[in-house]
Amino acid sequence: MQLRLQDFRDAAKSHDDAASVVVSLGCLAKWIVKPCILKQIVVRLNRPDLSGPVTFDDSVKRPGGCLVVMANEGGETTILDDGYLLPMHWQRGGEHGLIPPMLKQLANKVLHAMNVTGYSLHLMLPGQKGPSEVLLSDVNDEVNSGFCALACGLKMLLENVSPDYRTVCTGKWEGDGIKKISHAEQKTRTVFEFPRGALERYIHHWFVPTGDNTEQASKELEALFLKSPDHPITLRQFPSSGDIHKSLCPLFARSGVKPQDEAEFSVLQEYSQWLRQHDQDAADEYYRETLYKQICVRGLGREEMDPKPTHFVAVVSSPALIGLAQELFRFSNVLILYSMPDDDDDPEAHSPQHHLNFSEKAGNAKELISRGTSPNCRIVPESFMYRANLSGSTLIRDLAKEFENPISEFLADVEPGLVMWDMTSGLRLFSHLLEKRFTRNGDWMLSLNHQWSAHFDHRIPCTETIVFWRHVTEGPNPVFRGQLRV
Repeated sequence: MQLRLQDFRDAAKSHDDAASVVVSLGCLAKWIVKPCILKQIVVRLNRPDLSGPVTFDDSVKRPGGCLVVMANEGGETTILDDGYLLPMHWQRGGEHGLIPPMLKQLANKVLHAMNVTGYSLHLMLPGQKGPSEVLLSDVNDEVNSGFCALACGLKMLLENVSPDYRTVCTGKWEGDGIKKISHAEQKTRTVFEFPRGALERYIHHWFVPTGDNTEQASKELEALFLKSPDHPITLRQFPSSGDIHKSLCPLFARSGVKPQDEAEFSVLQEYSQWLRQHDQDAADEYYRETLYKQICVRGLGREEMDPKPTHFVAVVSSPALIGLAQELFRFSNVLILYSMPDDDDDPEAHSPQHHLNFSEKAGNAKELISRGTSPNCRIVPESFMYRANLSGSTLIRDLAKEFENPISEFLADVEPGLVMWDMTSGLRLFSHLLEKRFTRNGDWMLSLNHQWSAHFDHRIPCTETIVFWRHVTEGPNPVFRGQLRV
């Protein structure tokens, strides 16, 4: 049995025809058939394997998988859902699988545009069995809106990146850019509700062409959010570019494909935030090894100060912040204070204080400075005990005592005005103590901040902003502000 669009229309008129089509589709049925129709057939044929929402397990999260968002104009005249996500995957070698001819043409167009050969496109996700019949298609240009999705799936296979299917897109390529598609509202609805019948919505990022499609999708999402405000889906748009790789780069990055280090900051941000949602340690390493370097090269502006501070005091939390401060002001001496748990605390025990050992981060900060533009800078790492069980004035007195010796030795014979104090790193208590107990009249204070993503609860890289001011004990405090040009 070869399925054509007309077969789906005929199935809407006959229970027998509907059952025949659904059985022929197999596992694909729950992806593309109207839920109400599918439910009736499942009961009639006693085929529970065809029911239930679409799920994703590790077996389908192999490189090459992708989802093409489709819209159906047939309405009640067909058993096809009004909108659906068509599961596809790329393979190395072979011929295209049992897919509609227009999808084969689109797959070849993607291969040509990406300048790639030796890959084939198949129905269903990796490891899933599709229908045994050829699925013919007499649909119109609508299928071309799957170009970006197929291009992303191919790119992920080329880079050996496993999909999580939380980012989907729509858009067609016409040689000079990603162009407007039809049915943007319906597709947005489909993406927002996917997968139907599940307790949780699955998709978090929805890429659409810029312009009318962005406006249409935005309005549709606003209406959908009113009904389901807890669903975290973010609308994205492709940049306007005649270069296919530049146009798709944000989509690739948000899908887990590492961009070139020299890519635009917005693309580096996309990849960084994708990493942070999957692996915090990998995200920290990416900031330290890649973003930090790019910010230093492309983002730091040189600020004129008189006199220029030669000594820097910081309590480490994020090593990159100390490294960025060093690249900006080129200190000749840096004191890195780092917390250690109480000596009485068992280092093998999983106590509340065990995470207070910041010696590794102090080493990371030292490494960043050593390999930066001031390799001859004198770096002094000093540990202090942070006894988290103390509180109030007792805790402040204890910390002041811990800070006293390393700071006094570091600043011996250093004149006021030649020292800058870090007000960014570490706990707010640390910076408060440094400011109130140890700074001298004329010293410099530095705050290096990031924009914060409330949606993902972490800082947004490449949004660094500096604020520095002179510490004075009398009169107004003159404030100097600088913006990192990132």
